[in-house]
Amino acid sequence: MSPIVSQLTGIAKSTISKIENNQTSPSFETLQQITQGLNIHLPQLFERVEDKPKPYGRLDITRGDKQKLYSTQSYDYQQHSDQIANKKLSPRVLTIKARSTQELNGWIKDDGEGFLYVLQGSIILYSEFYEPITLHKGDSTYYDCNMGHNFLASGEDTARVLWVLS
Repeated sequence: MSPIVSQLTGIAKSTISKIENNQTSPSFETLQQITQGLNIHLPQLFERVEDKPKPYGRLDITRGDKQKLYSTQSYDYQQHSDQIANKKLSPRVLTIKARSTQELNGWIKDDGEGFLYVLQGSIILYSEFYEPITLHKGDSTYYDCNMGHNFLASGEDTARVLWVLS
């Protein structure tokens, strides 16, 4: 299927092959390119086609000097463990840039659950069903990602968090 998908998406055949054979995990931008090229919605890429044996003995190391930096209007983040396909957790380290609700682009909503641990500074966690909560260095929260949520930096220091999504 690689040549057809490659033609439709503009992604190299070798990259498509590695993704199909679980040799690499695509970036979010690559996933967007695939869904646009195939004219499907992102969740369709993750639907089970058949039960497959569960992988075991997997290991991925993300070296500090090899992290790719992704940037949005509200956050800069590094994705960790990019080389493991079909993982259940998606760990990221975010530097939160947004300091006012006007800088946010609506709610973040995903399937699954989220864990957030404040590494540096303070943040304000906004959510659909709860009052805003201020979290300081060392504080953490675990929440349902189906509930709209978003984060702002608060205080003078840079706000950095470990954000793990399932």
